[in-house]
Amino acid sequence: MIVLNAWNEMIWSFTFYFSFGLVVLLSIPVAIVRPIQVLYKGKLRGFFSLVELLVELLRLLQYGVILTYGMGFPLREVFGSTFWRQVLSRLEQLQWAHVLYQFVGFAIVFAVINILLFLIILRKSTVAVVMEKCKNKTKSFTHFDVSTVRTAAMLAVKNVFVIPVSVIYMFHILGLL
Repeated sequence: MIVLNAWNEMIWSFTFYFSFGLVVLLSIPVAIVRPIQVLYKGKLRGFFSLVELLVELLRLLQYGVILTYGMGFPLREVFGSTFWRQVLSRLEQLQWAHVLYQFVGFAIVFAVINILLFLIILRKSTVAVVMEKCKNKTKSFTHFDVSTVRTAAMLAVKNVFVIPVSVIYMFHILGLL
């Protein structure tokens, strides 16, 4: 029962995510920057902190947008005190035993998603084959090792699909959406 409820919650979260173009669009810059940070780790020393700050601010904006859409507020209210009082009011009314039960389902579902992502989509051998095909057409990935490219690809996929959807899932079980 807990897994079935969690599965339905996950489907609801993906549906919510793809229902709002702005929420998806805010994921794209983060999904581009994270792999770049991995691939060019040593070369971004001077910019790393600035890039990291921008990514986190963009992520906070995305979470605010998710909350305003989910709570039925206009987007301009994301910075308003009325909106944030409403968020706090909803959190105060939570039944924590129920949230804990739902969190167990969350942990199971997203563990399975991450394992499948790791095993099926981004296997080292899959990345190596893609890199080999790219090597013949372009020189862009020839100086990276397979492990680094795999990590970068995983971060891209996670930042577009897994992380925002898991936050939506958590906001929903916390009664904020």
